[in-house]
Amino acid sequence: MAELELRRYKAMREADTESLDRLLAEDLSYTHSDGVTDSKKSYLLGVQAGKWKYRNIERHDHDIRIFRELAVITGDIHIDVDIEGIATHLNCRFLCIWQQKSEGWKMVVWQATRRLTA
Repeated sequence: MAELELRRYKAMREADTESLDRLLAEDLSYTHSDGVTDSKKSYLLGVQAGKWKYRNIERHDHDIRIFRELAVITGDIHIDVDIEGIATHLNCRFLCIWQQKSEGWKMVVWQATRRLTA
């Protein structure tokens, strides 16, 4: 699971929508730290269009729990990203859920909450 997450972060930094397409579930629910939620299609279109340009992603203090076909990951994440051209540093707590599907593990949920303090 940790390796899949690292591959996803790499694909985000490189705006590699082909790799992201393989890692994300068709029914993805991607909730950003500002509360806006994207589907797989809208998220990939945003990455492709440069809406988010990820410069650095660092995950800390994470916990991975496997429940049969589900993997639940929680932790802290620091993301340096240009959001619609504005340099932003995000310090968040996150919840990520992966599901084992017939074609392999796919991320189905991302939920990030900004922390007010470091």
